[in-house]
Amino acid sequence: MSDSKEPASRVDRQAPVEEKIRLFRSLFRGREDVYARRFESR
Repeated sequence: MSDSKEPASRVDRQAPVEEKIRLFRSLFRGREDVYARRFESR
């Protein structure tokens, strides 16, 4: 996965799974400088 800010290409239902994952990861990328201290389940 690259860090470039290039526009997302058109991804449709026939696109390969790798393209769909790349699009998803580019849209929902978390902050790399923040980490959880602990996790508590309900």
